[in-house]
Amino acid sequence: VIDLARLYIEPAESVEQVERGVSIAPPPAEDPRTARAFQLSAADFRYADWVLGPLQLNAERRTEGLHFTELTLGQAPTNISAQGSWLMTSAGASSRWQVDLRTDDVDRTLETFGFANAIRNGTGSAKMDLTWAGNP
Repeated sequence: VIDLARLYIEPAESVEQVERGVSIAPPPAEDPRTARAFQLSAADFRYADWVLGPLQLNAERRTEGLHFTELTLGQAPTNISAQGSWLMTSAGASSRWQVDLRTDDVDRTLETFGFANAIRNGTGSAKMDLTWAGNP
């Protein structure tokens, strides 16, 4: 169990590096079968300039890797909930997430993620099913 007051993460690549075409190669995929179960909570979670609010992440160990039973992120007006997995398949490590985003203020949500605030007085929701090869 990891219980933090603050968790601030900086991206491996800066915006300036991406704009200049300088890229850091992603690390090789790890074997999720060696990962341990965990529970992580942070009262104040930030990624780069994004102030995302409280974070709760629970991972259970399975034979083929990890199953993320709960990911909750955010505070009013934006809330994100998700479940996912990081598994070893015959093709290698694979990640899959089912994500539900809800907002009562589209304008503030877009600003949080660095987009122009072009929508006023809007509400919204989005459901995503994301799958990719490699680490989450």
